[in-house]
Amino acid sequence: TLYTAEPYTVNWMPSDLSTDIVPRIAYGSINLDMALTQKLDAMSVPIAAPVTFAGSLAVTLAEPVDGGFGSAWVRSNSLVMSGNISDTVGNSLDAHLVGNTTGINGGLASGFLPLGPLSTGSVGLSFKLELAGLPEASVNMSSSRAGFYEDGATTIVVNYGLRQIVINTRYTGMSSISTANVTGSVTITNQDGVSMTMENDFKITPGHIVLNGQMYGTIVHLNNGLTKIIYTDGTFEVL
Repeated sequence: TLYTAEPYTVNWMPSDLSTDIVPRIAYGSINLDMALTQKLDAMSVPIAAPVTFAGSLAVTLAEPVDGGFGSAWVRSNSLVMSGNISDTVGNSLDAHLVGNTTGINGGLASGFLPLGPLSTGSVGLSFKLELAGLPEASVNMSSSRAGFYEDGATTIVVNYGLRQIVINTRYTGMSSISTANVTGSVTITNQDGVSMTMENDFKITPGHIVLNGQMYGTIVHLNNGLTKIIYTDGTFEVL
């Protein structure tokens, strides 16, 4: 069910002569579920492992509020999408997307961008792949922010069998466009708990690579701006 921003009358003139413009969608909701299964190939021969696609879509759009002076205010909106492709021999791919805005706290008008917080919200995205005879692989991402200029965080988790990489990012925004003082950090951690952190200007922080009290390497900055990792076995790499 969708509602338009203004009344709309269908013009039954031929399409090449019609000047009607489809009106903007103001608010409403969409819910759609579907499933398709391919059992025959292009020659109408039965497929040994039929393939099925199943998907769903759910959208909620809040009604905008007239803020006056050509501005509009929007409340919470949400989007959920998911899909799955699978066959009968154990192969499958899943994907999910979730997005939410908890409110746009500033007005939007022609040529105008509010200096206050624009929007707070979150988004999540995930993929999972299963192939017969191979370990399961997955990627999960979640992100949120407190506003257009405010703090935010993102986490990405990559799994393949017993291996895992976790990437955590955080940033502290600016109070306005004129004070661009964004700072943040990126931390990468593997399944053994070994991590590397980049902070502020996103250069790798000098220090040591340590696991269970044992040092495995040293991280140093070079004069040419690159970063060098020297391992205790004598090997090294330059980033």
